[in-house]
Amino acid sequence: MPSTSHRLAVVGLAVALVGTALLAGVPTTDARAPPTPLCGACSERLDESAERRGVDLTRGETDLVVQVHENGSTSWRATVELTAGGDALENETLRAEVVDSAVQRGVGDPTDVRSRLDGETLVVTHRDRNATSRHLGVVVFTHVVPDSPSVPWVIGGEGARYVGADRVTVEAPPGYRVTGGYEYATVSEDRVVWTGSDDGRRFIEGENQPTMLPDGSLFPNLRTTVARWLV
Repeated sequence: MPSTSHRLAVVGLAVALVGTALLAGVPTTDARAPPTPLCGACSERLDESAERRGVDLTRGETDLVVQVHENGSTSWRATVELTAGGDALENETLRAEVVDSAVQRGVGDPTDVRSRLDGETLVVTHRDRNATSRHLGVVVFTHVVPDSPSVPWVIGGEGARYVGADRVTVEAPPGYRVTGGYEYATVSEDRVVWTGSDDGRRFIEGENQPTMLPDGSLFPNLRTTVARWLV
């Protein structure tokens, strides 16, 4: 009759084999949502939105500035040079539909979306009150890194981020400075800047979240590391 230890060993081996089989069956394809631009209004999302409404747009230079405020809210301002098709957007109702659809297909939870034409430049503004979190006094801009499923073995999550503009700038609140290291961005004392590729789809997969601390804060590196880990 097999001993207890022998039976336990057999059970353990069976569990290991089943686990291996389950892991082998896990899909290797990326089942996340489609990639998402940091600036929907600057990207091909604007072209697609316009085309669905019978407007053929051609974009020139594009730029997005995100101002982070001390209370954690953010103000977004996109400027899009329109080298063709911009005349159609003089219709305020049409422009609002085109712009709102494009902005909603970018990152975040945009509210108060507004737009205007300044000559051949489309100017789009909106607010997002859910773009940051705060840990140990560190303000973390969270929209650069997509959310992943929190449950083990669950496939999915938000799509990878790409710049979607010629330039995207995240500015710290007055009296704050940018902290931490970055993979793709150019960093100065109070801002983080990403530049796009020729097709606007420069991916920033694996980028660190922009982090900001009040000037003169103690232990900035340690606090930044912990804050990023807690997001």
